[in-house]
Amino acid sequence: MKARELKQMVEGSLDELADAVEQGKSEKLKRYLAMLARFHRYSLGNVLLIGWQRPDATRVAGFHTWKRLGRHVKRGERGIRILAPIVRRRRKRGEDEERQEDDDGDKTEEEIAAFRSVAVFDLAQTKGRPLEEFARTAGNPGEYAERLRQFIERRGIGLAF
Repeated sequence: MKARELKQMVEGSLDELADAVEQGKSEKLKRYLAMLARFHRYSLGNVLLIGWQRPDATRVAGFHTWKRLGRHVKRGERGIRILAPIVRRRRKRGEDEERQEDDDGDKTEEEIAAFRSVAVFDLAQTKGRPLEEFARTAGNPGEYAERLRQFIERRGIGLAF
């Protein structure tokens, strides 16, 4: 799929969402907001592309990222196409807030030259080592809840239930 086709898909999805909201239909908006919450690190356009191609997606990453995480893409799975920027670095002269020093100490500036279509894969399209999860607690907090409340109040933070 070409970048131009992906861009057209994004524009179509945005138009469809705007029409639904104008008609008072909030289900599409709710689904869209839920998708944004799951993929907060992706651009609006890429979130729409992911949702359009795989509405049940939960976690997406590129082929090599899954490999580094100890997982591999299942045979025969088709990637979810998104747009990735092609970043170009160039030397910059003069005063500029966006300047950075590269490894050689030269001043450089990064700019997006274009976009290209790349494939990412959902967690369900992979298998391998389980992903690490945040620690979870269970049971009755008992006295710890009161100790935590006192700790928070000592720091001048308001706590309301």
